[in-house]
Amino acid sequence: MSVAKSPISAPPARARFVVTLPMRPSVLEPALHKVCPEGAAALTATQEAFTHLARRSQQRLILMTPFIDLAGIEWATTLLRATSAPERILILRETRRLDDFGSATAELKSLVTELLEYRVVHASSDRALPIETFHAKIALADGSAAYVGSANLLQSSLEVALECGFFIEGPAVSQVLDLVSAVLLVAKSNQSSSTLLSSQ
Repeated sequence: MSVAKSPISAPPARARFVVTLPMRPSVLEPALHKVCPEGAAALTATQEAFTHLARRSQQRLILMTPFIDLAGIEWATTLLRATSAPERILILRETRRLDDFGSATAELKSLVTELLEYRVVHASSDRALPIETFHAKIALADGSAAYVGSANLLQSSLEVALECGFFIEGPAVSQVLDLVSAVLLVAKSNQSSSTLLSSQ
């Protein structure tokens, strides 16, 4: 089936490139100095961008990440401590993964107002791949600023692997908000996937 092509049309945005550089020593960092004398100092660090979003949020902070580990739990907890937003939402691929970390998740669970899962199991007869889920990484502050990129809430995304994304502000954030709002409609907390599908 062919897909009709249309010109790209999107609202304008102010964007800042956000990066986690690989763990040192790294062959990438000296190469970066060769092409940009300021090197890493010219880039916004992933952790800095997320912290800015958390502090900026006044009404609602949403963290959407498919994967989380112990370092990510600590990172998310720090972000939730930093925000004054009354709504604090964490969306994971599988919320049961938090159970693997036992009491280390206690503060995180106390700080989130909603812990949601976007992983829907369809009947195998309905689609070629029965599992519907996500790989996107998004942090959203009040629908006015967002991070969209590759960084999960994982130790590797903080300090090990090259991660890239954009911190965006302006009208284009409305499209991020629209997508995340749709995810909120289908994500579940205590509902089973079958219940969710039958209610649509």
